[in-house]
Formats: sequence, C-alpha cells, structure tokens
Amino acid sequence: MSASPHKSPDRVTAAAATPRPPYLMAALVCLLAATAIGSGGWFLFTRRPVASTDKPLTPTGPVRQQTPDGEKETAPPPAPTPTGLVEASTAGLVFVPGGELVMGGSGTTDPVQKVFVEPFSISETEITNTQYAVFVRESQHGSPAGWKGGEFRSGTAQEPVRDVTWHDAVAYCGWLGQKLSAPARLPTEVEWVRAARGDKNQKYPWGDEWRDDAAASREGRVRAVKSYPSGASPFGVYDMAGNVWEWVADDGQKQIEIKETGQVEVIQGKVVKGGAALEKPEMISAVARGVVPPDKKNEWIGFRCVVPRPGAK
Repeated sequence: MSASPHKSPDRVTAAAATPRPPYLMAALVCLLAATAIGSGGWFLFTRRPVASTDKPLTPTGPVRQQTPDGEKETAPPPAPTPTGLVEASTAGLVFVPGGELVMGGSGTTDPVQKVFVEPFSISETEITNTQYAVFVRESQHGSPAGWKGGEFRSGTAQEPVRDVTWHDAVAYCGWLGQKLSAPARLPTEVEWVRAARGDKNQKYPWGDEWRDDAAASREGRVRAVKSYPSGASPFGVYDMAGNVWEWVADDGQKQIEIKETGQVEVIQGKVVKGGAALEKPEMISAVARGVVPPDKKNEWIGFRCVVPRPGAK
C-alpha cells in the first residue's frame, strides 16, 4: 500500500501548540514595564523627603528593651523642653544676697543705723517703655501721659517708663508677679539702697567718688537704660544714680519752707530714690532721697521691681 499523504493527528497537535503569537509577547513586556514604572513613580512622588530641620519623633508609649534578663518595658524618654523666647516684660532680674546695710550718714541728715537685709532679686534696670507696654496691653491698664493710643513715642523703647504714679508702679509689679508666679513688688528703701551700695556701703553705685561717665546728670533728658555701664552697682544693677528717680514702697515725709511766709510745710508721700538726669551731681547718689505724693505723675520718676527670695518677706 502507498503511504497516506495526511500528517499524524499527534504531530499536528504538537505543532499547533508550539508557536507563541507575537501579541502575547508584547502584552507581557508591557505588563512588566508598567509594573516597574508604577513602583518608581510611587517612590518618587509619594515618599516625603526628610528635611534637615526635621526633628526625630519622641516615643509616646513604653519602649521595649532587650536586657540580659530578657525583654522588658521602660518609660519613654522625656520630650525635649522648648526654649522659646523670653518676654521682655519678665526678663532682667538680678540676685542681691542678704547682708548688713548702713542707712543714713554720707551727707544726709538721717542718723546712722545698721540694718540686715534679706536676699532678693531686683530689676536689672528701671522698667522700660517696652516692658510697660506689654503690661498696658495685657491688663488694659491706663498708659502714661504722653503716650498715644497706648503706644510710647518712637525712639524711646529702651528708656525708663515715666509719668506713672506710685499706684501704677505697684500695679505693674503685681502683674509681673503673676507672670513670674512669684510675689513681685516695689522694693523697700533698704532693699533699694542695698542693691545700689553693695557690701562696702559706698556713696555711689560705682564707688565713693563722682564720675561724669557713670551717670546721666545735668543733661536735661532721659537716656536709654544701660547708657552708662560703668555706673553699675556691685551687684550688676544699672542706673541707680541719675536718669530718673525711682518709686519705692516706703512712706516718707519732707519739709518745704515757703519763701513768701517763711513757714514750713510738711509733705506726706512715698519715697523716691537715686536722683535724675536734670539734677546736679551733688543731688545724685545711692543715698539721694525725695518724697512725692503717691498719685503724682512726674516725667522724672520711674521704678523697678523686686522679688523676695526664700526666707525674705
């Protein structure tokens, strides 16, 4: 018999299954390319780069730590304490240690007496317009004479606040005490003198001899605080002679002779210390003293505050 011209069914089936249609290969290549592009796009467009200013996160829950005795939980590390900015109204207190003070003498008519002063902290400078403005804004307290719309004059930010009564000064120190969570108040006269004269009880904050470069005198104008750094007291307190008189807590009285009649009038009020820039040098010292009615405003009177230390009243 002659051989059949037809192929075996098995060979036909095998031949038909072997070829790979071109469109299947193209689809597979496209699928792989899409997967690669998608992964790269997610990495590029959804991953947030960490900036150099980023801070590491602080764990908020227990931290597991492997120890020789096995794994145990420990408390999370404390969060860092923010530093922030210190408000001008609460900065600048200088510590004055307790010590013995000589009151009177040094050209005054008061008898010499020794007084022990408990430790305290006192404003490094007279309270400035900038500091007082914060108080006015936050407490809605009336502003000093000469301010407009609750704002001091341009160029006077670091000058001592003036034209404030004794009661205004007391109110500011009370407000400052709330800010500091401490009993701030006006200094007593002995505290003020202690801060000005130091352990040696010198006549001026800087020594026993007058120096033109140490205090504002005979100028007729008020200077910014710390304009005379060489006039600082032994404890680093500035402007305690000259510039402006300063309210203190004490009551006082002074006698004034009326020229027309020759009679003597006694004025009751609150003590002011230190002298002012319009005075002659002989009127300015760490022991200079005046008395002014507490409701009186004067362009040559300012103030500073104290915070008693533990053990002081």
